[in-house]
This record gives sequence, structure tokens and C-alpha cells, in this order.
Amino acid sequence: MAQEPLKLYEALGVPVKASEVEIRRAYRTRISQVHPDKGGSPEEFSRVQLAYEVLHDKGKREHYDSTGQISRTPEELFAKSFAGGKFQSPAPQADQPIKVSEQITTLQSPAFESHTSGFEAWLRSRGEAGTSVFTAESIAQKFGVVKGSYRATPLPRLKTFQASSHVQNYLHTIQTGGSYGGSTRQLPFVIGHDGIGVVMQIAEGVRTLREGDWVIPAQSHMGTWQSLAVWKESDVLKFPKDIMPLEYGAVCREMCLAYRLLEDANLKPGDCIILNGANSTVGQILVQLCFLLKLRCIALVRAHEDFGRIQEWLKACGASQVLPDVGSIEAHLLKFQAKPKLGLDCIGGSSTTRISNVLHEGGQLVIYGCMCGTAPTWASSTWIFQGIQVKGCNIRKWMQGNNSKFMAVMESLGTLIKASKLQITFTEYDMATELDEAVSHASSPSKNTKILLKFEDIGREY
Repeated sequence: MAQEPLKLYEALGVPVKASEVEIRRAYRTRISQVHPDKGGSPEEFSRVQLAYEVLHDKGKREHYDSTGQISRTPEELFAKSFAGGKFQSPAPQADQPIKVSEQITTLQSPAFESHTSGFEAWLRSRGEAGTSVFTAESIAQKFGVVKGSYRATPLPRLKTFQASSHVQNYLHTIQTGGSYGGSTRQLPFVIGHDGIGVVMQIAEGVRTLREGDWVIPAQSHMGTWQSLAVWKESDVLKFPKDIMPLEYGAVCREMCLAYRLLEDANLKPGDCIILNGANSTVGQILVQLCFLLKLRCIALVRAHEDFGRIQEWLKACGASQVLPDVGSIEAHLLKFQAKPKLGLDCIGGSSTTRISNVLHEGGQLVIYGCMCGTAPTWASSTWIFQGIQVKGCNIRKWMQGNNSKFMAVMESLGTLIKASKLQITFTEYDMATELDEAVSHASSPSKNTKILLKFEDIGREY
């Protein structure tokens, strides 16, 4: 963002060699003069704020004086890209809801009548299946291709639209406990949902992948606990190599989930959120993102013997308050000025109810996991008088249908990772020799680290 060096000084009405005290005094005077509540223009108000933001910081001021440009930190770049820049400027006003009476009047208006309206209504009534469009590619994906219409590929055997993915230096996240999805598998099958692999070979008809590309699973139950797999092109997502280290790429789903949970909530700086399972991978990412976005974060964790250590660790990550996930927590929240507007649940059962009881009137509760395996329950008063809104989040489905947006999220988070503003703790184990230790470590309730399985040998059976 190039500007003439004197413009920011002129915005505050100070000379180029003004002292820090002079800049601070000038800012206090100018900001009150141009405030929109006192008749000032929003543009001039923002200009004065920007001038003070740059000139009161020694490093930014030196950069501006020497280059005439405004230097932005990784945190500022992240805030600019997050939620379309809503954390930099006031969120746009939502459209006013249309009254039912107005809709009826519009529908009865002759100007609204169309020769296609009846057909469109019929299509909508048929649901998604009734409006599907089939192409040669989609038919091949679903039913296969005619034998002899493509050249055979050497071992391992591949069908058209499939790719061989070898998990060399493959890192896989261990999932312990909880309920995931409604589908069941018949034995024998290979376990594993997540990870990152390297494409070793592609078959004829594969368009988006090349040998050596990194890929991540787009579906669940793909059996990622293996060193060599044959997958369809549509079942994986290409993952750029240069945006973040390999171990972070292995947990990209968790990072994307944390990002989307906050971005979709329409929050503003200063708002409060509450989450359980705060020492999980998603939890520790959420805590750090809240700190960067100036959101107050109340973190709930299990009350075990290491609670004090976990409490200090999460506070160091940026949590405003860390509480044991047991009993009533309403008394602990009296010190905060406002109740949480967003609750994030990955546990289920009584923990979910505990969060819903302290939400702000009309607050949102998003359920993205159920580690205890028990569905939450609510009293009628919670729905009627508290007016909370409850919804679920399936991030894997969103990733599959929004590949370009997913990559934009990864690039934004990658900037923070490279600047050490977002950190995740990892512990690696070798699949061939350390599986028992990995599973034991993953089962520890106070591990505070992401367990990763590492595969080295191509095609090895375990």
C-alpha cells in the first residue's frame, strides 16, 4: 500500500520528526474531531486511525519513512483475509427480512407471473436427485468405463479415474473414541480417515493430479493406515507443497474446521466464545485464532490431575479463561461483561448442555463432534426463553464441495504458521515399530499433542 510519506503525518497534523508523545497527543485530538458520531467522515476517521497505528509503532514508522509503504504483520494480513475483512471494518448490515404479507402480494402481482415459474416449482419439489445433470465423466465415476476404452497401467492395477497414492513420510492422525458418520464397514477393512500422501502413479483419464503431488482424503473411511493405496481422483484433494510443513498438512482438516467455525459465526472483535475439548487439536487452534482475532475465549477441559498444567498452557496460547468441564460454570462467568455468543461442542452429553446454559440470548451452538457418544438434551426453556440456535458442522463435506475456498483458507493459515503465530504440538511415531506406543499415548487424556503415524516403506504390510 504505497503512499506519500507526508500523508500519514498530515492526517495527524504533526511534522515528520514529531516525537512519540506529540503523535499520541495529536491522535487524541484528531480522533475526537473526526469521529462519525460528531459529524466526521468515516473515511477521515479510518485515515487517522491508520496514521496512528503506523506512526506510534517504531518498526512500522521506520519502514514507512524509508519506503513510503505501510508494513502489515502476519496477524494483520490474517485479519484482512478472515471473513472477507470483517475484522478490519464494520460488518455489512444484513438484508431486512421480507414479511410474509409482502411475499404474498408479490406472488399475486401480474408482473411476477412467468411461463417458467410452474416448471421451476416442479423442479424444486423433486429435490436434489431430480435436478441432477449427468456427463460422460460423472457416469464413468459412478458406473465405470467400458473395458478396452483405455490403456492398461502397470502394477499396482489402476482403473480409469484412479490414482495410486504412496504414503512415503506419511503422517496420519489417530482418532480415538467418539462417533464419526453413519456408515458402517464390513470386516476386513483398513482403518483411518485422515492423512497426507504422495501420488506415485496415475492412470489414464486422471486430469488434476501428477506424480509427486501431495493429496489428502476427501472422503471418510478411506483406509489411510496403509503405506500404499489405490484411490479415485474424486476421492482426494490436491494439497500444495509450499504453503505449510508436511506435519501441518496432515491435520489440515482440523485447521480448516477451526477457521470455518469462527468465520461462519459472524463475530466481531470483543465477542466471547466458549468451547469444550479445548486441549484437542481443533481446540488449541481455536484458542490461538481467537487471540489473533481479539475474541475472548472460554476454554473447557476435563478435570483430571493435570488440569493446572493444561490451564496454564491454554492461557499461554491465548485463552481468556480455562475452566474444568464439570458441574455448573455460570458462577465462573460473572466476571465477564458479556455472555458467549458462540458455543463450540465436540464432546456431547452433559458437556454440551453445560455450554448451552451460559450462552447469550439467541446465541449459536455448533456441534462438530460427539466424543462421548451421547447426544445432548435441552430443557424446553432453553429453546423458548433463551432462544439458542443449534446446528451441526460437517467440514469434510464442505472441503469436498469448496476446493478453491479450502485452499484459500490453507494459504491464510500457512502465513500464520510460517510466522510462528499459529503452532500445533506434534508427536511422531513409526507405524512399523511404534504403533503400540502411539495408541497408548493417543489414549492419554492430558497429552496436549497430536499423535502422528509415519509410514516409510512402499507397499509394506503391517
